[in-house]
Amino acid sequence: MHKYSIFGEIFDSKTANIFQNHLKKNNILNSTFIDFDLIDISEAVDVQKMLPDNGLKSILVFLPISNQSEAHLIGFLEKVFAAVQIDLKRQVSLFFLTNETPLNLNSLHRLADIPHVLFFGISPEAVGLNMEYSYYQPILFQSCTYLFAHDLNTLYEERQQGGKQYSGALWKNLKQLFLKET
Repeated sequence: MHKYSIFGEIFDSKTANIFQNHLKKNNILNSTFIDFDLIDISEAVDVQKMLPDNGLKSILVFLPISNQSEAHLIGFLEKVFAAVQIDLKRQVSLFFLTNETPLNLNSLHRLADIPHVLFFGISPEAVGLNMEYSYYQPILFQSCTYLFAHDLNTLYEERQQGGKQYSGALWKNLKQLFLKET
């Protein structure tokens, strides 16, 4: 049986289609708000099955599996977080995803109070989230702030070439999220 994610809840295909059609038919919400695709999460791995033995930390970061073996990219990520006074090893749970297996994050908000989830090179659809997004624009959803960024390699290469378009946008938003003004 196929399962679908709508507004962070799980529905079977029949219920999901009825819900979507009801909203459209009765013009309950404006058309841009309800003009969304259903995301099939029936084959997705639930995030609960990926939890580390030592529990979740307050910041979750999702990366493509290809980044796991790239020591320079993980070192770069450590420096990015250190700049906003976050210790990657102590305060961040890293998750490495494959393109073949989608992830279901819908249960995340029920597991723990996770205030920040960041994605580098991962789209909302790949993790079962049905939301519009722009890179480097924080999204508050179910008491959690989500931030989507380009993949680490793109950010790393940009910095190596002296560029700041993407990394500057990331820096601006990380400061807002983690550096409290005194």
